[in-house]
Amino acid sequence: MTRDGHDMMQRKTRGFSDSDVNEYLIDWIDRLNEHMEDSDRRFTRTDRALLRRCRTCTEVGMLPTFHRFRQDLERLDPGFGNDRERLALIAGVLAHLDRGDDLVNCSTRMASPKEVGGDRPRLHDLRFRRLMAITQPILLYAPLVRAIRELEREGNAPDLAYSIANWNDQIKIGWAYDYYANIPEKKQE
Repeated sequence: MTRDGHDMMQRKTRGFSDSDVNEYLIDWIDRLNEHMEDSDRRFTRTDRALLRRCRTCTEVGMLPTFHRFRQDLERLDPGFGNDRERLALIAGVLAHLDRGDDLVNCSTRMASPKEVGGDRPRLHDLRFRRLMAITQPILLYAPLVRAIRELEREGNAPDLAYSIANWNDQIKIGWAYDYYANIPEKKQE
């Protein structure tokens, strides 16, 4: 239970209106990490490693794994082809997740304590505020990858992808509401 009386697991999550897209994102992460068949193609450990080594969206955009991701999403929703740089950002960030099926929003998970009963959020308040100060989505790459590491590489892939795809003040306000409503209270000593 959080301070505002809500159960974190029951909080509404963001995601794309097309459930096929949401399912594809979760499935893509699973296949990338389990090296399962991708239609007639296979993911290899090298695919995931190359994506995780990328430091920029440009580097992500040069990988065949990204282009399969892009083509699959464009088949599901042709609108995804409109901003390929942002799509590379989504693929690059999601590649750092080991699990993408978390039911909790990423911003809520950032506020949750690392250990049960702890009083420190997974993502420190200062780091969260720096993330919220980013106005250009392309600059989200490194901070979100760092945040995913703090989340133990688990997250809500549709929520994260939707937030990146639509990064604006409204998304940031939603993240701030989720984060600060769920941040643990400091214990009095």
